Amino acid sequence: MMIVKWHDRKDVKAHFADWKDSDDPFLLLHVPDTQEIRDARLWMKAEVAPLRFAAMQHSSEARIVKDIFLKELAEELDGDENFPAFYEEFNQGLTGYFPAAMRQGVGNHAQAGDEFSAEEISQNQNVNLVINNPPSLSKLREENIEKLSDLFLRDFQQAFGAQQMLLSFQFLKAGFQDFSDDARQWLRRLCKNLTRKGQVKICIVNQGELDELLDFDTEHVEKISPDLCFDDIVQETGEEAFCSGLAEPPHGKISYNKFKQKYAARLKRQAAAAT
Repeated sequence: MMIVKWHDRKDVKAHFADWKDSDDPFLLLHVPDTQEIRDARLWMKAEVAPLRFAAMQHSSEARIVKDIFLKELAEELDGDENFPAFYEEFNQGLTGYFPAAMRQGVGNHAQAGDEFSAEEISQNQNVNLVINNPPSLSKLREENIEKLSDLFLRDFQQAFGAQQMLLSFQFLKAGFQDFSDDARQWLRRLCKNLTRKGQVKICIVNQGELDELLDFDTEHVEKISPDLCFDDIVQETGEEAFCSGLAEPPHGKISYNKFKQKYAARLKRQAAAAT
């Protein structure tokens, strides 16, 4: 018996199919179970073919680092092959983020091995730069995030402008609403810019509630129960006696994760008995 990767959510799957063929760029899913989020991702990847598919996961237990988020998304989409301008900007060294005159002063002193303050650098500005306590490269990228974002979007459009694509952004634990206001606003802008040309659809899967996502202005919003009902699982498996032992018919329920574990174990026992 074939193992179904995403155990039966027939209504949600039907709504997904309707959304995929609609003009609406966004689908919002509330999925409380981590295992189900993994299964849904695998199902989506198979379901959207021949559309290109890429998925990103991020837990609310860690803050959103915008430049790293862009880099990881670029890697999901074949990296520097498709994002040359973005990677050139991202990969430049520390001095690459300073103005040209400042870079010259930094370079001269760096070659001399000095710890110094660079003063009265040309181009009509005086710059005080303490090289023994420079800003971090990550800090400079963060301050340069608008340019990095613009280059990412420009490369994205050049590489995939005519290609239909489905992206899935999956926010785990407390989800999207637990990120900082600044990170949420930046992610909203990124998503809306990615869909602007009409070729990209984005399914946002949130383990937390959907309240902070509703301003994406979509009618495609699904809240998935943490449980599976008896009717669902018996329809999928065809094994009424087994399912009755897990969730008494007709209204019994079992958590998604618990059912998946028990059903996978049963299939494994059946395969072993057949050999």
